[in-house]
Amino acid sequence: TFDHQALFSGILPDFSGVHLGHGQVLRFDARTVALNQEILHGTRALASDPHTRARLLDKILNGATEPLAEIPNLPEKLRPYQREGVAWLLQRAKQLEPALLADEMGLGKTFQTLVFLLHLKEYSEPGPQLIVLPTSLLTNWQRECEMHTPDRKITIYHGGSRQAEPLSTADLVLTTYGIVMRDQETLASIPWQAVILDEAQAIKNVSSQTAEAVFSLKAQYRMALTGTPLENHPGELASIFHFLAPGYCGPPDRYAKVFHPEQPAYKALKLKTAPFMLRRLKKQVATDLPDRQEISLFLPMDAEQKRLYDKIRSQALETNTDGKPNNMAVLTQLLRLRQVACHPGLVDEACLAQASPKLIYLTERLLELNESGQTALVFSQFTSLLKIAKNHLENHDLHCLYLDGATRDRQALVDRFQAGHGDVFLISLKAGGTGLNLTRANYVFHLDPWWNPMVEAQATDRTHRIGQTQTVFSYKLVSAESIEQKVLALQEQKRLLADDLWQTGAWKPSLGELSDLLDL
Repeated sequence: TFDHQALFSGILPDFSGVHLGHGQVLRFDARTVALNQEILHGTRALASDPHTRARLLDKILNGATEPLAEIPNLPEKLRPYQREGVAWLLQRAKQLEPALLADEMGLGKTFQTLVFLLHLKEYSEPGPQLIVLPTSLLTNWQRECEMHTPDRKITIYHGGSRQAEPLSTADLVLTTYGIVMRDQETLASIPWQAVILDEAQAIKNVSSQTAEAVFSLKAQYRMALTGTPLENHPGELASIFHFLAPGYCGPPDRYAKVFHPEQPAYKALKLKTAPFMLRRLKKQVATDLPDRQEISLFLPMDAEQKRLYDKIRSQALETNTDGKPNNMAVLTQLLRLRQVACHPGLVDEACLAQASPKLIYLTERLLELNESGQTALVFSQFTSLLKIAKNHLENHDLHCLYLDGATRDRQALVDRFQAGHGDVFLISLKAGGTGLNLTRANYVFHLDPWWNPMVEAQATDRTHRIGQTQTVFSYKLVSAESIEQKVLALQEQKRLLADDLWQTGAWKPSLGELSDLLDL
């Protein structure tokens, strides 16, 4: 049974009740009731005061907003939308509400966060502030701190010689997700004024050791940064909000099986998180940024490549018809097909000396760019492919810089490129997709499509950032009539899911959908 009076009393604290008589029947939509119950229950995790909960409900259900206060003494370098972002963050902090800054990549989330933390002391009890980030971004954050808040006492809590003693007296502590997991007991014992997560999708798996360690941190205020809060399913966003406001969205794992935007749980998650997420796009707020052009180029495989591709595909299809397939087996088969579609040498060493169609096209374009003084970034998820490309390009007198997960001094390499060294920068998608500022280049080549379009967009945004003065051209090199075409189709479905978070699709690949990729 449904207690309708309890619901109305919860939404309107002074409401005396619903009185029906003379045979009248109260009718209601069960889905709407479930949605309202979900939202009402969530507000109890944020506030116990009825008037505060009523204000929260007005925000959630009606999109009510409050004018942002003018913040004095902000840095002149802040752009108007960044000033608004800082004011929004401070308003959330003052009202003890969660905050997820989800600006599109390249709009200066780091700068806004540092200014926000500088002013947070006016709204919170004193104490050290903690920023948790991927290891690859540690140097970048340190440099940003030195540039924008040079008077603050910054402690880097990382490395084998790290010491816990200075943490309580620091203004700001920078550490990594790995260190939080290793030193969970130490970091969880400190009463932080604020804990900030950068690239917060790192805790998208609510049951991971990383997420559990982060959840244990104690703070007066919590905030998260990410341009991609939802990559695969709504449970990832719910996990981030489980850190920001425990209990507000309910158990995050309940959303892992929510795939349709009309489901009450999905609607409730979207309504409940919207007032506490700030998302701006470059095209909306940074009008001085040049346009970015994205082009997909479909290149036919050569005869030897096609022969090897068809052979592996046939073997995969035979394997799947012999017995019941499993995800791991299908993914392994798909990996080999994707590798062949890039370069046959990735699966057959006898083909290493060959130049695949992608490599031929890439070399031609880079030589043209080099003649006109242009530079480019080249991304791939396969480091072995990048090494093949590097050898081939250098044989054509192109000076290459190379970065992958094993590169030690990333920033020195970035500085060299920005200073004018190198014709092309070859970068591993996983190692260099975030945290790098490479505005010297305005051409980007993706050698292989990745399942997640947001990851590729992050990589392209290494050059499409504030400071870029030219139009950015992003090329996806796709082997025609191959699995890569289907990957592009799946990318579009994932993009629809992410877009729905801001407007209105959901997708999660089943085993059958993975197997369907073998059709090409």
